Amino acid sequence: MLTLPAANIDVSGPVVDGRQHHIFVSARQSTAPYGAEVLVLDMQGHLVGTITAGGEGALVLSPDGRTVYASGEPVTAIDTATLKARGLDIGAGYSMSVGSLVITGGRLWFEADRTGDPSQWYIGSLDIQSRRADVTYTSVPYNPADLATSVGAPNTLVAGGYDAKDNTNFLDVYRTGRNGQLTKKAERSGWAQHLAVTRDGKYVVSTQVGVLRLSNLATVRTLNTSGYQPSMVSVAPDGTLVVVAEQQANYDQKAFLFRECGWTPVKVLDYGPVNYADNGVGALTALAWSQDSDQLYDLFVAKPVGDAYLALGVTTVRGYVRAAL
Repeated sequence: MLTLPAANIDVSGPVVDGRQHHIFVSARQSTAPYGAEVLVLDMQGHLVGTITAGGEGALVLSPDGRTVYASGEPVTAIDTATLKARGLDIGAGYSMSVGSLVITGGRLWFEADRTGDPSQWYIGSLDIQSRRADVTYTSVPYNPADLATSVGAPNTLVAGGYDAKDNTNFLDVYRTGRNGQLTKKAERSGWAQHLAVTRDGKYVVSTQVGVLRLSNLATVRTLNTSGYQPSMVSVAPDGTLVVVAEQQANYDQKAFLFRECGWTPVKVLDYGPVNYADNGVGALTALAWSQDSDQLYDLFVAKPVGDAYLALGVTTVRGYVRAAL
């Protein structure tokens, strides 16, 4: 079983590469010297390699499945067939933050700030289809920590974030240009973190505000999670939406599965209670789908011995069998 110490380690991913049968997990040291590695695992969770990365931790798989990108300065581009890595410069004077990393319109989009001045926020983008450095930055009045895209809404970027100075939350929908420019199409105020865009490109799903129409960010409905408080959302390649939610009274944790454009759960997966008195053992921290949409991989807090550890688990959705890898 893959285990990583939970203390002083920020873990993100997993990213599932169905072509090469690998799982990528990023492990970032949260205290000095702040190094980061991308761990490459086989489908049984065994470590097959490590790759030094830029230091921020977010991961995304390219649409053609040939490259995994890891955030940092520089961005690390990993060839999924050879596992060789190269650095992509994000330009002088900017720092990439630990938030989301997404791809749309042939560009890699990320959260950034001015080096030495974290109060100036930007949405950055990098042309991943060109061999020359093509990086652009658009200033925004908030920290755009949540970014989301969908194959059903090409050249569209959803950004959510928070401005601590004014205690204001933002949610924006942008049209993306080939050269990296952003044109705002819709906006909304209010807390809207943990974002996903449905595969058909019609809706934005947020754990805080439920289901919104992508075109104008109008509320469509709340998520039917039987009184459980949503904490994470993820969309499978076949359009299945999973919402992880927790009951506040006893910290019981479930995953509610919705078919595309259906807002009544078709299946509920029981992950059991979170033990907050014991370092949060049992808590899910990240999700990723297999390419066939039948396996749901998760990072969860485990405690094989001593202090808490993060471990990798997988649920076979069709038969509902979960195992720790």
